[in-house]
Amino acid sequence: MRISSRLVYQIVSFSPAAMRVCKFRKHGQKYRIVSWNTVPCEQGGEPAALRKALEENGGQIPGCMVLTGAMESGTFFTCPGAPLNVRAQKNALEFELPLHMLQVPSDCVVQFTRFPAQAEGESDRLNVYAFDAVAIHHMASFLTMAKVKTDEYIYPLLGIKHDDPPVCLPEIESGFCWQHGEWVPYRGSAEECNKQWAAVLENDFEFPVGKDFSVSDYLACLLVMRLIMSKGFPANEPSVRIMPPKLRPSRCRSQVIIMIFLLLVLGLGWGYRTGIRAYHQYQQYSALVAERNAIREKTKRIKAELKNADKIRKELEKNSSISAGDPVLLNKLYDLSLALPEDSLVTSFRFTDGNCDLSIQTQNRNTDLSQRMHFPYWKIQRIQQRIVSDTVVTFTVSLTKTEVQQ
Repeated sequence: MRISSRLVYQIVSFSPAAMRVCKFRKHGQKYRIVSWNTVPCEQGGEPAALRKALEENGGQIPGCMVLTGAMESGTFFTCPGAPLNVRAQKNALEFELPLHMLQVPSDCVVQFTRFPAQAEGESDRLNVYAFDAVAIHHMASFLTMAKVKTDEYIYPLLGIKHDDPPVCLPEIESGFCWQHGEWVPYRGSAEECNKQWAAVLENDFEFPVGKDFSVSDYLACLLVMRLIMSKGFPANEPSVRIMPPKLRPSRCRSQVIIMIFLLLVLGLGWGYRTGIRAYHQYQQYSALVAERNAIREKTKRIKAELKNADKIRKELEKNSSISAGDPVLLNKLYDLSLALPEDSLVTSFRFTDGNCDLSIQTQNRNTDLSQRMHFPYWKIQRIQQRIVSDTVVTFTVSLTKTEVQQ
């Protein structure tokens, strides 16, 4: 798991004299110093001091824990570098080690960070820390006894820049300070030498307000944290990581990957079952809609057939109720026509079983139709007169049947 891009870090600076722990939490673009403490340790008491320091600082956090300090027989130096990959650069540094170490270990561990050239024509600058691999076994021993695991070990000066102020860390190099790429003897106090670092680091960290926090005492932790949060650290991380996997905490990476894979399989299975169920439901719904439409069409057709059959039935009932009629109807109509005045015209005639309605037009406005019309089989029920024009008069006559003795 990568060291960078975490929200919480716990940096532990170890030395034969004390264990210093500093906890950082990300706050915006900076990291806030949440808690810190120092626990002195006696000879051989590093495991107990480390365990006590972590307990006083809230225990080992679930975030990232990094150890920093000096390894036995370790050497720190800077040298020019070429743009090579990590493996090739380590092989190239094997030729550089005899120039900076009195005796190169047979099993040498190398940590280095690369800083790109600031101007054209210059080469990259490497910060290199080399030590005997046996020192890792000593670290593994007191970590195991303290029942603590760490994500990584980083030498505190790996992130130092060429234009940084002098650095005095008595816990890693007593009597010397690092200044402009070399170790310089220094006899003053560490706080006096590191006084410029508070102004340099305030751009990267939020220091506690109103609390007794010494930048000089926890400068090793601050320098390591500054390196981790720098923009170029992801490129340098492969060349920094040296801690054996057994000493790193188990982050349940495999379990998380398996869990994600199982969740993905379950999700796909649930999606497949849901899709099949939805498809079957859609088929059933489509079949029901088609059946409903067919029933509607059938109902509409049956209603039309019933309406037509009812109409036919009514016509049949009407035809069946018609009587044979009056056998002397023609004679009655003949007598009716003889009774009409000669100067009249029948424009409308409606005959039923018991009544007869006539519309008669005549040009004689003085005609008294009730006096002139005498019907042997009919009796005048109502006469209405309407003048249509100066020469035409319309009479509407309603007749009803009556029996007259011949």
